[in-house]
Parts: sequence; structure tokens; C-alpha cells
Amino acid sequence: MPLTIRSLVTASLIVAFAPALVLAEGDDPPPVQVTLSPMPASDPPLKYRLWPDFVDRIHGNAAVYYGKVRSSQDSLFGDRELWDKIDHSDTQPLQSLREDDDQLLARLTFQSPPLYYLRQGALCTNCDWQLPVDREPYFTILLPEMQDSRQFCRLLCAVARNDVAHGRIDEAIIALQTNYALARNVGGSEPLVGGLVGLAIAGVGDQQVLTLIQQPEAPNLYWALCELPRPLVDISLAIRAETSSVELMFPDLRNCLSESMTTEQARQLFFKVWRGLVAVLDDAPDEDALAVLASVPAYTAAKARLVEQGFTTERVESMPAPQVLLADAYLIYRRSSDLCVAAFELPFADSIRVSRQADSAMAQAAPKAPLPTLLRAIRPSMEGARIAQVRLERELAVLRLLEALRMHAAANDGRLPETLAEISVVPVPVDPVTARPFEWSLRDGVAELSGPKLKNHSCQYEIRMRATP
Repeated sequence: MPLTIRSLVTASLIVAFAPALVLAEGDDPPPVQVTLSPMPASDPPLKYRLWPDFVDRIHGNAAVYYGKVRSSQDSLFGDRELWDKIDHSDTQPLQSLREDDDQLLARLTFQSPPLYYLRQGALCTNCDWQLPVDREPYFTILLPEMQDSRQFCRLLCAVARNDVAHGRIDEAIIALQTNYALARNVGGSEPLVGGLVGLAIAGVGDQQVLTLIQQPEAPNLYWALCELPRPLVDISLAIRAETSSVELMFPDLRNCLSESMTTEQARQLFFKVWRGLVAVLDDAPDEDALAVLASVPAYTAAKARLVEQGFTTERVESMPAPQVLLADAYLIYRRSSDLCVAAFELPFADSIRVSRQADSAMAQAAPKAPLPTLLRAIRPSMEGARIAQVRLERELAVLRLLEALRMHAAANDGRLPETLAEISVVPVPVDPVTARPFEWSLRDGVAELSGPKLKNHSCQYEIRMRATP
């Protein structure tokens, strides 16, 4: 099924990418086992990069190159044997990959398609998907690029893992660098689904970076991780676009607050908004638009709320009934959405608190009013999006911390620190979820690193340091 912006109104997609913030129920998953080797910082510090070098930039649009990836090697993307190998490589032990004589993945290089075009896209100075957000009905815009990008990520990370298995560290880093650029380019598009896909792409890459840094001779990537843009996947444009979807769908809706409308104008706009919202919702209410317009209690309550919000009684009484219902619903929606947008970039805990307050206020403002209920239903979870973003931030912080531990061990006879405060060679990242240090303990040479849980995402690691030769 083609992926559209409409997909965002389904709970399944939001949950898949950004589960709600609650304490995990049931048994805790086992800690992630991490075995590291002491390794000082690279010299120069950015000898290895996870972000394309400035001097390698290409002035152009990355989306153009991404559009050539599949068309250049259509037969490859239909090669079931190759994709079976790609799908299994993530869980396949590195030793099994080393023993693989077929080497299907090894034959793919960045000097020829399709990896060549993915690499060129990563080096581009900008990425404009040229989505028709202001020309077509917003929730029905097709997003085939987002579907393709997930397949590109699987390919890049399988290539990276195969390179790690065979000791081709330089090649693996290029693949990971290309994947991080893909994540940022996909995530920077207007639809929130693009932001969520971009976050997921980066998360898949994080797992392969974790595999790489555990190899005995792996270079230290602390400074390479520091160089990554922050946030790596910037979904602020998507947040603004999604909360503006109502205005994109119904440009005249804002006029109901400031302009005088005839009864016929207001009536036509009401039916346009009602039918447009019902069309994009799978579980729209059963009320008929005419019944809503004829509801005296709904009209009376809407008038009272407008007066409470500063409209004069004379102004409200002069409005046709459909305009009153539209203005009331739009104000309720806009007030809540504005808070979510403004609070999105706050520290995580503050952002979540304000988002929940805004959602609660919107739900309580008119709990039984049909039109505000429809507007509330089309807006995706801002809380879920913020959680998805902080999950990626946390994964990157953990990777930086692991590399800081390797640097500390290299300077201290291979020993892990008793406390994180002992690390002085480089700054120690904090947990983005709490804005405080990660929890840390050391016993019998085994360290435990942890942080508060996000549902379906545990932050628990057991860390060991290999003995120095």
C-alpha cells in the first residue's frame, strides 16, 4: 500500500516509531552486553568521520540522486536472494559473515550504482523532496520516497556490517556516514512520517556503530560522534507542517476568526471542513453535518466559549451559526497546537509536560463537540514524536560515552572508572531524557550503565573492558 501523509492518523504508525513514555511493564529485557578495548582518540581527532567532510560537499539536491538509486539498479532491488541476505545480516554473527564465500554484499561498492547515488546524495548541500504540500490535499500526498529510503537504509547498514566483519573499517565508516546523511535528509521533510522514518534510519545505523566500536582494533569515534549535527534528525519543520495541516487543507478556515461571512459562505466552509476531515479519518463520528449544524446545545456552548476567549457578545451574535462552530473549533485546535510547537524544542521533560497539558486542555475544552473532536483526531501525537527524537539522542549519547570509556581506559591501564566523574580526558555526555548523568556502577570489573525507561526501549548496558596486551 502506498505510504501517504494520511498514514499518520493511524495509531499503529505512531506507536511503531514513537511509543508512549511510561514505565515498561513486565520483566526487564536483559542488558545489552558491550565489550570494549582501550583506544585513545584518533589523531587528528576527525581522522574518521561519521558526517561528510565539508570539502567533499556537492552543490545540489540530494533528492535527485536518491531518485536515481532504484532506477539505476532495478534488478538488484528485485533480487530476493540478496535481500534475504540483507534481512538476516543484522542478526547474523560477524563470524558467519566472515565465513560467507558468496560475498554478494562485498560486490557492492560506492564507485557504482546503487551505492554511488546514495553516496552522492549524502554529499549534497541540500535536500528538497519538492512535495506538493501547498498544491494537493495534504493527507493524500503519496510518499514513495519514504518507502524507498527504508530499503536504502537496510542496504547501507548491511554493507557496513559486512565490512566490519571483514575488517574493512574505512569502508564501513563510509557506509555509516552515508546512512546518517540519509536519515537527516529524509527526516528534514515536511511530513512527520518522514521525520519518524529518518529517526528510525539513524537508529538502525546506531546499532552498527555499536558493533563497530566493539571490534578490538576499532578506531575511537568519540569526536566523530560529537561532530554529528544536533539534532541529527531535525523534525522541527515536520512538527510545524503537521500542526498546520488544517490550514493547508482549508486555507479559508482562518478567515472565520476575523472576517464577516454570509450564512451561505459559512455553511459552505463548514461542509467543506467537515467532509474533508471525515474523509481522512478511519473512525470518524457518525454524526451528520446537518445534525451538527442543527444542534442548539453545540451552538450555544460554542458561543459561550468564544465570548470567554475575548470575542464581544455583539460580534458572536452577528456570526452565522456555522461560523460560530468553525471559529470555536479552530481556536481550540490552534491554541493546543501552538503550545505543542512552541514547547517541542524545550528540554525533554518540560516538552512532554507541556505537550500533555496542551492535549488535555484540547480534550477538555469541548469533550463532546463534534468538530473539535475531528480536529483533535487528525493531529498526530506530538508527545510520541518528541519521544522518538529523544530516543535517538540517547542512543548517540551512549555511543559517545562508550568511546569516552575507551579513551579513559587507554589512559588508565585499561581500567573502567569507578564513577563517570573520574573521566577527565573528554566531556562526558548526560542522559538527554533526564538532563543528568547516566546511572553508573562498577563491580568486579563489570560496569552497569542505565537510564529511565521509555516503553519498548530499555537503556541498560553491561560493559566490560578487554585487558590491554
